[in-house]
Amino acid sequence: MAKFFDRSLGKIVEEPAYAEKFLLWCYENSLGKLIMHHIFSKKIPNILYGWYKGSRFSKAQIQKDITKYKIDLSDFQEMEFRSYSEFFLRSFKADLRKFDPNIDILPAFAEGRYIGHAEVSNESLFPVKGQFLSSQQLLQNGNWAPSFVNGPLLICRLSPTDYHHFHFPVDGRIIDRYRIHGQYHSVSTHAIRNKSDIFINNERMVTIIDSPEFGKLAMIEVGALCVGKIKIKNLKNSSCTRGEYKGYFDFGASSIILMGEKDRWCPSQDIQENTSRNTETLVKLGQPVANKI
Repeated sequence: MAKFFDRSLGKIVEEPAYAEKFLLWCYENSLGKLIMHHIFSKKIPNILYGWYKGSRFSKAQIQKDITKYKIDLSDFQEMEFRSYSEFFLRSFKADLRKFDPNIDILPAFAEGRYIGHAEVSNESLFPVKGQFLSSQQLLQNGNWAPSFVNGPLLICRLSPTDYHHFHFPVDGRIIDRYRIHGQYHSVSTHAIRNKSDIFINNERMVTIIDSPEFGKLAMIEVGALCVGKIKIKNLKNSSCTRGEYKGYFDFGASSIILMGEKDRWCPSQDIQENTSRNTETLVKLGQPVANKI
């Protein structure tokens, strides 16, 4: 079972972890680790699995997962799903999620489980244990990494049962974009506990944004197990607006990382407090996740 703090309910809740037995085998069994490293984490198997999920043969799995994981479809647009991928990429009903209009608030750029640090240095550990998250490791870019040294960080982790689209959190200019090629390890808590370098080795798409209110931000979409594609809506745009649709992940669990400049903003108090207790905070799209300093 997966545990996290549900902000809307104001309490810790449990839910069945997606493919828990398989992931435990992949990251805690010696043979499973070997197969994960040499086969499952590579690009081609993930693309092939994505093709299967996009075919009509995958349709039978939809109702099974709705029942097993107690997926509530009442917030989503009604449609007939012709494949699991169509179900996976379902969208919210129009105007159901509102982005907080307060310009001193940074809204949630995706609906998922957040952790946050007010300052990320070489002593900062990702929530449970393991890898240091330095700006150089995450961005692999000597031009931009210095801008985010000792700055704030948010990570939103998406489960396969979540809304798998992401949005821009601020108004600003897009000053750089680039892709970092890598592997496709799971971003589940089981995987992160057993393989601490996932966020600096997985496939990533980086967007650098210059915001009048929040300074420079690095928004990083992280590919993961069974995610064959990180799709950005319009790569030619040179600006973005708060709440604007940015793109989506194909099938699989994924994460989005947001890094900021030192002393420009900090994660919301409840996210920081829960993070200090090694607990993620479930936040709805558009709700506050950080405050301007």
